[in-house]
Amino acid sequence: MEHQKTRQRWMFVVCALNQPGTLTAAATVFSNRGVSLEGFLGSGIDSSTIENGRLLFSFRATPQK
Repeated sequence: MEHQKTRQRWMFVVCALNQPGTLTAAATVFSNRGVSLEGFLGSGIDSSTIENGRLLFSFRATPQK
């Protein structure tokens, strides 16, 4: 129970291109560090524009992770 109390909710924003594997690569970075994602949201990712989109990840972790 004490472990649950020390974990905080975090949001992380990543600028991303609309390419195959982008989401998997970003999620793997968290997974390799032992962080389990609670959810994600993609915003502004469109193959018809030159602008980058954004991926928003939410997770709970200790500040050390």
